[in-house]
Amino acid sequence: MTLLAFAAAGGSIGALAAMRIFRHKTLHLKFKYGVSFLLILQIAGLIYLHLP
Repeated sequence: MTLLAFAAAGGSIGALAAMRIFRHKTLHLKFKYGVSFLLILQIAGLIYLHLP
């Protein structure tokens, strides 16, 4: 849950990179798709905030 909490707090890029580099939690669907989904949400939020 700590990994998902840090990913939700804005560290989804780092969490996803760490999962790939260290091959940790890559088989768990909750982490595999959850962190990716959080990354997409964060990118969409940044785009929304920067559009006029």
